[in-house]
Amino acid sequence: MNKSEIYEIWDKFENSDMTEFSFKDKDSELVLKKEIKTVVVPAAGVPAINSGADMSMNFTAAAGANIATNNIVNSNTADGDDIKAPLVGTFYRASSPDADPFVNEGDRVKKGDVVGVIEAMKLMNEIVAPRDGIITKILVENGKMAEYDQVLMKIK
Repeated sequence: MNKSEIYEIWDKFENSDMTEFSFKDKDSELVLKKEIKTVVVPAAGVPAINSGADMSMNFTAAAGANIATNNIVNSNTADGDDIKAPLVGTFYRASSPDADPFVNEGDRVKKGDVVGVIEAMKLMNEIVAPRDGIITKILVENGKMAEYDQVLMKIK
């Protein structure tokens, strides 16, 4: 196995969902392992807490199935407060492709109501309303990538 082959395998492994890869032939052996570093998404105003040792590859995943209660909400905007993505992933407005959306613009919600989900590392993370209010705008399309701290919708 030459150096360029090793780099190609490393790159593909690094960008995959695999956590372990082994290869062995008569002349060489290659073992790659990733450890997942868990990041607890804090409530507004609380510093983040990282658990686990520093990892050589520094892969990160959000912890918990319902982390949306920790959404960061910015106040004092004309069209409502921001409901932000607490992690990177694919945003979905419904629980399945054939289901009705959790909410639409103009819908009244109560604190804790599910307003969307973000899929990250094959885990569905519920996004919940941080308070009672009306959804005034939905800013991310169904099935699109959401970045950490990106505004998903507005609530007034």
